[in-house]
Amino acid sequence: MLANESVNFVRCLISLIIQRHFAALHTVLIVYNSANMTRLQLSYLDGVTEGIAKLVQDNKIIYTWMDVAELDAEDFDNSIYNNADIGTQGYICLLPNTTAFISAKYNATQRSMLRQNDRVILMLTENESPHVVLSSPHLSLYPRHLLIVPRNSTHLEFWTQQYNGIGGNYQATLLATFKTNDSSLNLESLLPDKLKDLKGKHLKVSSITYLPYTISYPAGNGTGMVEGLNTNGKTVFYEGTEGLLVREFCKVRNCTLKVKPHGPDGWGGIYENGSSDGLIGSVYTMETEFGIGCIYNWYSEELDVSRTIYKSAVTLLVPAPSLLPPYLTPVLPFSSTIWIIVIISIIITSMAFHLLNVFGIRDPFKAYKKRSFVFSTLGIVAIFFQQSFLKGRFTRPYIICLLFASMILEITYTSRFKAQMTIPQYTGLIDSSLQFVESNLKWSAPANAWILTIAESQIPFEHTLVNNFEIKSYSEMRNLTFSRKYGFGVERLSSGLYSFGPYIQEDALDYLHVINDNLFFDYTRAISIRGWPLMPSFDELVSHAFEHGLLYAWERKFVRKYLDPSTEERLLLYRNGLRNRFLKSEPTVLNEKHVSGLFFLLLLGYVLGLTCFVCELIIFNCKNTSKHFSATKSKKKKPTNYFNRSY
Repeated sequence: MLANESVNFVRCLISLIIQRHFAALHTVLIVYNSANMTRLQLSYLDGVTEGIAKLVQDNKIIYTWMDVAELDAEDFDNSIYNNADIGTQGYICLLPNTTAFISAKYNATQRSMLRQNDRVILMLTENESPHVVLSSPHLSLYPRHLLIVPRNSTHLEFWTQQYNGIGGNYQATLLATFKTNDSSLNLESLLPDKLKDLKGKHLKVSSITYLPYTISYPAGNGTGMVEGLNTNGKTVFYEGTEGLLVREFCKVRNCTLKVKPHGPDGWGGIYENGSSDGLIGSVYTMETEFGIGCIYNWYSEELDVSRTIYKSAVTLLVPAPSLLPPYLTPVLPFSSTIWIIVIISIIITSMAFHLLNVFGIRDPFKAYKKRSFVFSTLGIVAIFFQQSFLKGRFTRPYIICLLFASMILEITYTSRFKAQMTIPQYTGLIDSSLQFVESNLKWSAPANAWILTIAESQIPFEHTLVNNFEIKSYSEMRNLTFSRKYGFGVERLSSGLYSFGPYIQEDALDYLHVINDNLFFDYTRAISIRGWPLMPSFDELVSHAFEHGLLYAWERKFVRKYLDPSTEERLLLYRNGLRNRFLKSEPTVLNEKHVSGLFFLLLLGYVLGLTCFVCELIIFNCKNTSKHFSATKSKKKKPTNYFNRSY
């Protein structure tokens, strides 16, 4: 308990601390309990009131008073949460139970949609032990805090949590002791910048292997680059564009990097039942505090995210056009639509011709033979093939029109046929994402993270992409690259280069090519536990690296170092307009393949003719047998009349 003459010094000191360290904030929440306040607590309250009034007078702050005298625990937590969710930056706690305030503030940080990293917390206590209050791990999210507690009747002590350093991060550290009649206290030293020099503090990071962003895997003791999460010594190999960014961050901030690798494509996720796995799950469960490795804006509500680092676009390697089978040569001059129109036209004209033959005006003095519909159809087909046709006085105008139309059709077909005989013909080219969706082909990648960005999209185009996506192993995708039946996800990097998995190799690129546009794009980010105080410092480093061109330089460096250069060169040539080497459009010498389709039609004609001949013989024999049986059965022998016989 402070002496009476010291109370005024405390009030002035609290006012000065608030004016010095809260002037840069916009909003402040003062939490107090008006019930049974002691003389020291009233002195604290007077000092807070005086300091806040001075800041308000200078139009620098908005403040809120919260009296918890009549609030239960749930209402208290909700009140802290509501203030955190509207952007409160500073907190002044005058409660007898400071630990309950720290717990409520931590819960509000985990629930709040609005994130504030520049926080100041001033805790004014009387009878609480600094070692108990500051041992809470929750305070590590708020390194800019100060605990003031009286030591005796003439001295105040200023405490904070150690935070930085290799060990003892949750220990209470005494900053200064103030004698009430001494005016030599340095106010600036009461809230030191603990983030500028972390003094070897462990930074626990989750990472994956995904080129060229991060390469992380266990290595022999002493042969790695950084320490493992649960091991001592450099037992993890760790580099890549974003991996190097984290290593540089630790150099600047003087922290010890401890990495947990999650293997190739080990992003994982957070699921509806609350479970999680992979890199994202490791951060979500607070096993690690930071994660990086080509992460899109997937879980911004559950985790904190950094500023954008790289632009990353998802595109596709799709089946390249292949040569059409030679036996299709006779049908290639016309599209399927034209062939359907031609067939329908033949059927309609056959019906019209047949009606003219049946119901046309005839010479009553001349006999006519009745013609069937099949005969009429054969006559029309003969016209389309420029063959002889039926003659008739009343059908001549109709036949002349048909002959003229068939002549134009035959000339068109012949010219197209001659051109396509010597120029190779290929299957349709898939050159855009829209054409790929319309082709209804499946596409594949090794992890579900490839579609997380568009998984909940209601756009029909993206919805179809999600439905046609399949997860397959590296070996399965390697085999499917030769099948011409699947598309494969590759990444178009921000520098214009490509990132691809080991299942894409140069020999498979004879059967694949890159589409011109992207399925979708996003920006990579780092993730952290909610309220991670180092995120603004990391964002600052990312900005500096981007401004100096380091991000692009690192990207090109690791692409050249880890990805196959010949495959990369082929993909870049495809991007610049070079097509598959088998796509030749120069005229070629005619060979047996070019006329195989014609011989196939000839063979088909022989087979159909022989089939019709055999059917006619069978039908003719069946009819003759039936007639003979009927004639034999109708002949009956006359009975002999013995009574009328004449002798």
